[in-house]
Amino acid sequence: MRSTERADSPEANPGAASETPGILVVDDEQAVRGVVVRLLRRRGYDAMDAPDAETALSVLGTEARRLRLVITDDRMPGMSGQELAAVIARIYPHLRVLLITGVAGGSVRDADQGGIIRVLPKPFTSEGLLGAVTELMS
Repeated sequence: MRSTERADSPEANPGAASETPGILVVDDEQAVRGVVVRLLRRRGYDAMDAPDAETALSVLGTEARRLRLVITDDRMPGMSGQELAAVIARIYPHLRVLLITGVAGGSVRDADQGGIIRVLPKPFTSEGLLGAVTELMS
């Protein structure tokens, strides 16, 4: 399965239709993406992933209507998570963005202005992540 293919997509599971709003996880570290996606899926969320902002924007071009939340790392090669959030806010205003960052909170500039709804510092616990996701998905 490609990393951007949903586990319940018709290609992966013919006849499956998801009624759950989806979550896109964007992180250049495959291990982090994998753990977050597995955790979300175990909790019943329709989770998909992308390794960078450019791929995320491509996925959003076809999947944005299914999604409610984008979880993105801040520091990635190319476009940062903050830059991605600003683009998402402009093009897909219905989407919420959760920024995960290993840098002190003061470095996140104008989060409320750039489409970022919430910032979650790394390292985070599974409970912390799921709490933030539950809040943003409601």
